[in-house]
Amino acid sequence: MKKLLYLFVATILNTIANAQTDLKNPERKMYEFFPSSKIEVIQNADNFYPEIKAGEKVVFKYTFHASENPMVTDDELSENVIFEVDASWNSFVFIKKLAMAKPMYQLGCFCAERGYYEITGGKIRGKKLKNGNYAIAGKVTMQFKNGVTKTIAFDGIFKSVHAD
Repeated sequence: MKKLLYLFVATILNTIANAQTDLKNPERKMYEFFPSSKIEVIQNADNFYPEIKAGEKVVFKYTFHASENPMVTDDELSENVIFEVDASWNSFVFIKKLAMAKPMYQLGCFCAERGYYEITGGKIRGKKLKNGNYAIAGKVTMQFKNGVTKTIAFDGIFKSVHAD
């Protein structure tokens, strides 16, 4: 009887210990670029959104997925920053002429402010590497419809979505 009770308690404790390690899905960051592309902004009614289409530019996309807890409903959150540069540029810095890059921010969540926003300020600096990837750092700002300003910072090596 003691062995059976010990086995039962050990099984319960083992289950609890293993379940706790699975509680969170860790945050993820992705740094991607789309060669021979362009950003086309689609406007309909009061909304707008970017589409990546074939073109003569390079489109960059930074994605952040916040950590998730499977025990919490609707806690998912993702953010995207998207912008384009001339394909012939080996390096670039956008500060005053940031609008040339068509920068946009997307908030994906179960919240009132989800959607796309124009990035209105900040700095993006990038350099093409010898292997064809790009080292890019940015700190940009945008404003939600409720007037709250948000700053997004990213720094990473962007790789082609078409690379193996």
